[in-house]
Amino acid sequence: MDSVFGSSLFAASWPLRQVMRLRRAWWPAPGLARSLAPGETAATSQRVLPRLQFNLRGMTCLALAVGAAAAALSVTWVGVALQHDARLQALALAQRVERSLERFEDDLGGLLAGATIDELRCTPELARHLTSRSLESTLARRFLVQRGGVACGPLGAEAAPIPGPMRPGVHLDLSSAGLPRLDARLWRDPQTLVRAEVDVVALQHLLRGSGGSTQAVAHQAWLKNDAGESLLALTQAASQGDTWVQVRTAVGAHPVHVEVQIDRTHFLREAGRQALRVVLLAWIGLGLLVLWAWWRTVSRARLAERVLRAVRKRQFEPFVQPVVDLATGQCMGGEILMRWQHPERGWLAPAEFIEEAERTGLIVPMTRLVMDKAAQRLAVLAQADRRLQFAFNVTPADLRSTGFAQALAETFHEHSLPQRQVVLELTEREFVGPRAATALAQLQAAGWRMAMDDFGTGHSSLAALERLQVHRIKIDRAFVATLDEHTVARPVLDAIIGLASSLGVPLIAEGVESEAQRQYLLGKGVQYAQGYLFARPMPIAEFERWWAQQQGEGAASASVLAESSEALARALLQELLGPSGVEQRRRCWRLRRYERCFVGSEAVQWLMSRRGLSREAAVQTGRRLLARGLIRHVLNEHDFEDAPLFYRLVTPDDAAPAMAPMPSGLAEQLAAPDGPMRAICRRGAAMHRRCASGRAIVHWIATHHRVDGTMARAWAQQLMRSGRLRHVFDDRPFTADWQLYRAQ
Repeated sequence: MDSVFGSSLFAASWPLRQVMRLRRAWWPAPGLARSLAPGETAATSQRVLPRLQFNLRGMTCLALAVGAAAAALSVTWVGVALQHDARLQALALAQRVERSLERFEDDLGGLLAGATIDELRCTPELARHLTSRSLESTLARRFLVQRGGVACGPLGAEAAPIPGPMRPGVHLDLSSAGLPRLDARLWRDPQTLVRAEVDVVALQHLLRGSGGSTQAVAHQAWLKNDAGESLLALTQAASQGDTWVQVRTAVGAHPVHVEVQIDRTHFLREAGRQALRVVLLAWIGLGLLVLWAWWRTVSRARLAERVLRAVRKRQFEPFVQPVVDLATGQCMGGEILMRWQHPERGWLAPAEFIEEAERTGLIVPMTRLVMDKAAQRLAVLAQADRRLQFAFNVTPADLRSTGFAQALAETFHEHSLPQRQVVLELTEREFVGPRAATALAQLQAAGWRMAMDDFGTGHSSLAALERLQVHRIKIDRAFVATLDEHTVARPVLDAIIGLASSLGVPLIAEGVESEAQRQYLLGKGVQYAQGYLFARPMPIAEFERWWAQQQGEGAASASVLAESSEALARALLQELLGPSGVEQRRRCWRLRRYERCFVGSEAVQWLMSRRGLSREAAVQTGRRLLARGLIRHVLNEHDFEDAPLFYRLVTPDDAAPAMAPMPSGLAEQLAAPDGPMRAICRRGAAMHRRCASGRAIVHWIATHHRVDGTMARAWAQQLMRSGRLRHVFDDRPFTADWQLYRAQ
């Protein structure tokens, strides 16, 4: 049976191994490209995912392999099931045979009851006694009691040699006289032997009685002795054929056993019947698996899925673009912009994700995330100069979201960025409906300062401008870009400036990039501006340094305050994680281990007990440490919370290795016709166009530029960091394996 299982499992593993080979193998470009769906659906899908198609050939091969594997597994399953069935059948038969032999042993032992056998002599009285006792037995026809060389009983008077002491139990043998007869022997002591002729018909009837039928399955069951001789057929099946499954079970303490056999014909019939059903179920399951895999592949390829993962990983960071006074050049604050800190591509501009975020509603958690980070990082600068005001973009989707006003109140307060130094800029890319307008009016009633962003484009509404109490109007960069040194007048731009002047609302011009634009706007009475002429958007830490340089000596106190605040934060962190602070050790969560972590709730308790802070202040301190980049969540998925979340100290990264001298135009060489990029690569349920595996890219670079694998891998990683090489799903670093990448 072990050989049967081994061969069946090997047969089942062969298709699975072929599937794994198919998954890793390169396939030539197909003669006919398979689209996702015919007609308009296919065209729409190609617009959304222009380089992703359904891998029909791979799924067909996978279906055939799974079908073959299911057939092989069904054979193994039938073998296991039949062996189990045979084992249960043999066990049931062995129990019935054991009960029958125990009853027969009582009958044989009762032959000597009431008879003197110390010196056995076959007297007439003893013969009559044995005869009367034999008539009472249901399983024996004739008896014989033998002691030494004397035998007495209905079976005969001839004494046979006693073979010597035997182990307990009823011994069954075929008749030594060559007759088709089953004999039983029982030793009472080393010198006394009881023999009997077994009534086979009565024994079979007893075995098939109340214990159940032995023909419940198409097996052949035999009662055999220790020598392997068949003593009794326990079933009435056809003649025994080529045995496929065989199970042997001992019968209690008796020196016999029950053997159940299944012939090859019955096994193959059962295997064929089971295989068809199992293969059909396997194909149905494979179809569902393919649909699920394709859905996951498409979801992963979509931008919305990547943005959602970035929100969960807290990868969106606040940048500041300064707003300056056009007349004096003094910084009056800045606009908080959003940037995606992609783990492989670096900083990504909003043009790559903002439209998708607004369409899917992810703009709401993104806005709150950026607000939380900016409020903590700008706290010191806002305390240094109360005149600075920082603008945050909000959309109608933010206004419609539940708890937006409460989230603002929890984010901006005296311990972070005060409310009076915050301006909410309403973008006009989306129409402001009644619900958003109501929320906007409530925010104004609560004292929040409002500004109209990108005025003149989008869903501008003069009625809304007059109804709402707007504190600022920002001129869209599209109007500013038309200005040059030869501009005399721009009617639309001049009308916007005149409208704001009549309403008494300050104006901020966006996208000022030249001195001619600044002079024109200044001459028309525009008070403030922002653009590349003054400064590009920058991280908050860089903005603090830029602001200090612009302020000169007047910013000395602010710089000292910022440095002292940073020093105090680091000193607090060292004390928090020092010998008398919270415990840092290896933590486990969902079968994953994280080295040198501490628990957020334990840190809050330490700050409350050692520093005398309230719970709210302790949580705020932890969030400030996280915002400064001194600590972080182990998965970068949570802000600092008073909860059993794991955090660790952020250590400076090791110095980056020296850049390898990479050939110019390497990305173009990879995408060239003689490069490693193939027309179509199949992976799982999808086909990816114009891509290559990391292993193929490294091999091609090493071969064509005659460098070792380490240098080739370093060049590929440089291409990845520069954005000229990307993973097909845009979410993986470069690895020299079977992951797919394409040149940009």
